[in-house]
Amino acid sequence: MSSGKTEKIYGINGPVIYLKGKTDFKMSEMVHVGEEKLVGEVISLDKDRTTVQVYEETSGLHTGELVEGTGAAVSVTLAPGILNNIFDGIERPLERIADKGGAFITRGVSVDALDRQKLWETHITVAEGDMVQGGTIIAEVPETRAIVHKCMVPPGVEGTVVSVVPDGEYTIDETLVTIELFNGEKRELSMTQHWPIRVPRPVNRRFPASVPLVTGQRILDTMFPIAKGGTAAIPGGFGTGKTMTQHQIAKWSDADIIIFAGVYFMAETAKILSPDKKVLLPNMNSGCLMADMINLQQLREFKAKNPDIPVVCYVNSTAEVKSECDICCTSANAVNVVRSLGVKEVLFAPDTYLGTHVAAMLPDVNVITYPGYCPTHLRIKPEDIIEKKKVYPQAMVLAHPECHREVTKLADFVGSTTAIINEAKKADKKEFIIVTEQGVVDRLKRDCPEKEFILVSKKAICPNMKWNTLEDILHVLETEENEINVDAQIAKKAVSTIDRMIKING
Repeated sequence: MSSGKTEKIYGINGPVIYLKGKTDFKMSEMVHVGEEKLVGEVISLDKDRTTVQVYEETSGLHTGELVEGTGAAVSVTLAPGILNNIFDGIERPLERIADKGGAFITRGVSVDALDRQKLWETHITVAEGDMVQGGTIIAEVPETRAIVHKCMVPPGVEGTVVSVVPDGEYTIDETLVTIELFNGEKRELSMTQHWPIRVPRPVNRRFPASVPLVTGQRILDTMFPIAKGGTAAIPGGFGTGKTMTQHQIAKWSDADIIIFAGVYFMAETAKILSPDKKVLLPNMNSGCLMADMINLQQLREFKAKNPDIPVVCYVNSTAEVKSECDICCTSANAVNVVRSLGVKEVLFAPDTYLGTHVAAMLPDVNVITYPGYCPTHLRIKPEDIIEKKKVYPQAMVLAHPECHREVTKLADFVGSTTAIINEAKKADKKEFIIVTEQGVVDRLKRDCPEKEFILVSKKAICPNMKWNTLEDILHVLETEENEINVDAQIAKKAVSTIDRMIKING
């Protein structure tokens, strides 16, 4: 799509470029920048300069390159298929991009947001002669097992239905209904609408967000209030405190039911902290392989071999295991927790590699580790770093302590996810090899677009957190199945280990 309007770049400042003089571009218009046709948006207009925000890396651009207008605002495609995809900020499907060009987004890549060849089972809900207007449902398409996509007349459109197709299978671009507008013009409607991202979708009726959800966390209730019936998210990579914040909300909020879309031990911990609330897990298969590597009997045998030594338990563990330990820890506070005990020896379970890292940081403490591990981090090998360093010799290597010791020895910095993110932000480097789960790379790319972050291996992806689906959440919402229960005595013992950790953290 092109409007035929072009201008030349005269200034570049990071992700922002400048066009000199008065241009014919419109505010919020989508433009293509340079030879690679990078996607940008007009964000400022005045008589002397037009400013464009480029939504891709601008390194390599130079003054004099052309900026081409599209004549349309930055828009998204709304149609069946949107729920089965993961998109970037301008609705480019990440999975299809990966199939086309690998794990990293190629600059200027152009991929259809949705599959335009797929046939969808379609039920038409209007008939010839019906009067329709914006918001009238013209067709229903089962997009998933649980969700029916309802195709509507676009806002601001009114008329009379003059023809419809029979129920059957259609692509998102095929005409389903034809209407005659009041001025006699014919308008063909498909499943698809294109909508400018800066324009809110109209609603027929909005339920008032009048009742607050009291989370019990003063910073959230004061600065980020949540309404009952609303939605909130806690973004962040591994080890940044998302789970602990969720547990605190679960414990202290005035909600009666908690649906924990995570892995099993997280839902268990929520139940431990909130014994009077109903905790539901969308998918009971969403376990943690590390947590499953140790049970109560195995922990007791571990303790029996090393009697009278306090036990530090990584939070990635079952309620039973927590109940048999002295204190919990996370990857971010493990060193601080062990140091707080003031002893010469500790037992550490279940992650032997996090325990080894703690031992290296506290040489005066003998840390005896249980032989558990995170399979995602253990898939990362020393040769993965070596190969990446050949391609990026100037890159700084940042590794998570759950990795094998031979891997962390090759790193320039070893720390929790939070520590990795902070180090990458403050370090005077432009390239970083990230030696942990993929989600951290995604977070850093968003926070530091001026720097380059390279995932050490395509194998560094945790599958367990991806078990829960929208269908699973809808199912437990409707049925209240998959309730998580923890024995009262176990919960009483386990909660004390968590509380001790929280007190240390302040």
